[in-house]
Amino acid sequence: MAGTLTERDALENIRQQTERFEQLEAENHALRGENTRLKKNIEQLERVGPQHSVEEPKGGPG
Repeated sequence: MAGTLTERDALENIRQQTERFEQLEAENHALRGENTRLKKNIEQLERVGPQHSVEEPKGGPG
């Protein structure tokens, strides 16, 4: 009968979905790590930012 999913097909689908899930978990973990790193970088820049800001020159040339 066409359209009937065999046990072998079902197991293959599960294997593929498991593989994809594991890939997504690894990507999620990497992105969370990068997010944490970037947040720390932003916090550090906010702490030192005002001390290192570039100010416009006061007064005109000459």
